[in-house]
Amino acid sequence: TISNKPTVAAKHRTSVVVIGYGNDMRCDDAVGIHTAQTIAEWNLPDVQVITVQQLTPELAERLTQARLAIFIDAYQLPDKLANLREETLVHTHMLTPDDPSYTPSSLEHTGDPRYLLALTQAIYGCVPPAYWVMIPARHVDFGQDMSSLTRNGMVTALQLIYNLIVTTRRYNDNDNDDNSTN
Repeated sequence: TISNKPTVAAKHRTSVVVIGYGNDMRCDDAVGIHTAQTIAEWNLPDVQVITVQQLTPELAERLTQARLAIFIDAYQLPDKLANLREETLVHTHMLTPDDPSYTPSSLEHTGDPRYLLALTQAIYGCVPPAYWVMIPARHVDFGQDMSSLTRNGMVTALQLIYNLIVTTRRYNDNDNDDNSTN
């Protein structure tokens, strides 16, 4: 029987998996890819960076190797929010495959990481702790240039993601130290 409660990835997992996705031919929609590419340039040990146009089932196996998964994508900013401070527009959500906002219709949306987490849980029986970092997008027309709103959101997102990685490392290093004294 498959349990409804997700099993969090085990301690022996050694990497952080960062998945940036979007369409690099549609202006602001490319921010997930560009953010992930910047993280790859940091050359952090034990951080695997993946860039894709959409989330696919083949990524499930990669998630089983992760201590932490970070998904990065753009979201269309509603006009009514356009006047808010830019740094408040980047959203970070902790995800689980049994998230209450997860509905069967989400299964058909290839941009929803909850689908991938649910698939990973169903096939492999475990999922890593996961975060979804959403960066505001204003222009998703064909083109290469990102808006200043999205570029600024990317800077904020990079700071948040760096902090997530460092916190995960600190936690895992302390956990390893505790295990070595037993």
